[in-house]
Amino acid sequence: LLSGWAKVSLPKRESATPYRINTPHFDLLIEAGVTALRIAADRGQFFVEQGKAVVLAASGSAADRASVGPGRMYTRSADQGQGSIGGSPDPAFVADMPRPMRDTLPALLPALKARDVQPKPAADAGPAETEVWLKALPEYRQCSADVAVRRAQQALARGGFDVGPIDGILGSRTQKALLGFQQRRGLPPSGQLDTQTLKALDEADGR
Repeated sequence: LLSGWAKVSLPKRESATPYRINTPHFDLLIEAGVTALRIAADRGQFFVEQGKAVVLAASGSAADRASVGPGRMYTRSADQGQGSIGGSPDPAFVADMPRPMRDTLPALLPALKARDVQPKPAADAGPAETEVWLKALPEYRQCSADVAVRRAQQALARGGFDVGPIDGILGSRTQKALLGFQQRRGLPPSGQLDTQTLKALDEADGR
């Protein structure tokens, strides 16, 4: 790598030859893990997100090897004899890093897998809570599953209307039931779950 950025992601492998990157400032050996690397004319830098990397100075001798662990950063300037290892990434390094390289999901995935997340019931919704949804375009409202639609379906079914499955979807059967309810209550017969109809359903259902 003569100049620019690279990001290397390697899974653990059995008895595999380390992946090697040669640069003008140092050489890098990676067996497994994730490492972000930048090479410029005046310096070379890399940050180890996961795993471990071994850096070799230009001479290539065993004495010039250094091990860099996860969460550590290595920097070597062109005029330096040896590089330095820091405990956190250089802010300028992070700021200049290409956006696709900033994805931290692979590092967070093991922690998320271990979490036991329990579903929570949705809160009951009335006219005030569904105002934004009610004002949406009809074609979006029709295909959207919503707490307010499910609640309306339940009220219509208790009132003797055929709404089909209680699924929270404003389909043709639910629209037909709404139309019948609106006609019965003297409301504008739109077949849509507007604010007036939602309030009337609440009243008819004793809420």
